[in-house]
Amino acid sequence: MYNRIFWGFVLIGLGVLFILNQQGIVIFDLGEIIATYWPLVLIYFGLRGLIFQHRWGQGIGFGYLYPLIMTVLGVYFLGRNIDYIEMSVVDFFQYVIPFLLILIGLIIILRPSRRKSDQTEPEDALDFDLSECDGPHESKESSRDGAAPHSFIPEENWRTGDEERGADAGYAGAGYTGGETTGSFSKQEAPESHFSFLGDIHIGSANWQLKPLNVHHFIGDTVIDLTRAQIPDGITKITVSSMIGDVKVMLPKDPEVEASVVMTAFLGEFNVFGRREGGMLKNYREESPDYHYAPKKIQLTVNLFIGDFRIERI
Repeated sequence: MYNRIFWGFVLIGLGVLFILNQQGIVIFDLGEIIATYWPLVLIYFGLRGLIFQHRWGQGIGFGYLYPLIMTVLGVYFLGRNIDYIEMSVVDFFQYVIPFLLILIGLIIILRPSRRKSDQTEPEDALDFDLSECDGPHESKESSRDGAAPHSFIPEENWRTGDEERGADAGYAGAGYTGGETTGSFSKQEAPESHFSFLGDIHIGSANWQLKPLNVHHFIGDTVIDLTRAQIPDGITKITVSSMIGDVKVMLPKDPEVEASVVMTAFLGEFNVFGRREGGMLKNYREESPDYHYAPKKIQLTVNLFIGDFRIERI
């Protein structure tokens, strides 16, 4: 909505300026304006990418890197065009490379650790008094005083907190069927990381177990083949960040497996669920038609600087 309103006001403003120029009230050179203020496009889409990543991303990660680079480049070139920055392009890029190294290091340090968050339990969970719990055990003090004991509840009718939450939310993983568990509710595992500076990455082999993935690629193509993977129930997150290269994801022709895609790209083309589009400064979010009803969900986050993205069923 805000994006539509913004561009609507931009077009209205341009129309008013053209009318004033034709009337001789305001005199300006359109070519000079474009040559001076074109970096505003980089700044706009860079800030938009940062906001998009903040809303739909997975916390601090490499998804912030590419829109931040666009914003910095836009600010630099705009400053040069209006004579506010006197630093040459060569000197600027001499500072940009160390800045990128520092930024990547900070992202690696500040990224949240899922392993630690999964294994750490709140201290309050262990600080309780059994005498305050309603269960099959009676309070000895209440029995001595002649008070009515707590009502007895058979142990087979008890449910753990995870099972109760799973049954209430309709999770198949909880497996609760009236007091008898048919499955197990497992916590999401720590993501498996893949990194390559130069070369291609191919993930997928015969009968392999899919886990959450983080793929960081500088130059090269990335292929993720899920057609022969054992995909667990629930949501499995896959994050791919690539500077230069194509990304291809192959899904199995299984109605139980659906996917959602969040993609940002500076320059490239994407083909997602039959929709094909290309160009510069793309922010895109899409879900397969039956995503919300599928027991097995793949949540893809793809961040590209230059490259194409394709997802297809095989």
